[in-house]
Amino acid sequence: MSHAERAHVVELLQKAVALGLIDLDEFSDRADQALTSRTREELNVLLVDLPGLVVAPLPEHTPLNLKLTSSSLVRNGRWTVPPAVNVQARAGEMRLDFSEAEFLSRVVEIDIDILGCNLDITVGRTTVIDSIDLENRFGFFRDRTRSPRVEPEHRLRLSGIARGSSIRIRNARS
Repeated sequence: MSHAERAHVVELLQKAVALGLIDLDEFSDRADQALTSRTREELNVLLVDLPGLVVAPLPEHTPLNLKLTSSSLVRNGRWTVPPAVNVQARAGEMRLDFSEAEFLSRVVEIDIDILGCNLDITVGRTTVIDSIDLENRFGFFRDRTRSPRVEPEHRLRLSGIARGSSIRIRNARS
């Protein structure tokens, strides 16, 4: 569930106030619920009883495509991470530092297709790595992240294939 989806529902509730479908108290209650919702079902409940409200489609997030051939690519500092990231690399080096990134969703699907590459991934202390669907052929894979002591804020799901490549995952230094 992204902040954009919650904001979209609040905009629809504002339109409902302008159309006289709900009063300001009702708007306040529903907006508070929208901003703390964790599922789309919780958001839908806030809108389902509002007649005549045209529901625009929720904004779609385009996957981030990171491609390189015989070169290097670095993403670090503050950058926006959409719900899907595609990593495609041939004979190069890629460093992805998610420790200061702004995530648009709690779960990020990262599809990997690399050949003869070094891929270094750095994550914050409250990010969990799920690499069960990642196939590694003739390469090196090391996940040195530690399980967070608190509820994880984000989960990176790695899938795809790495051939003759090195993948290293670690937590950011404190």
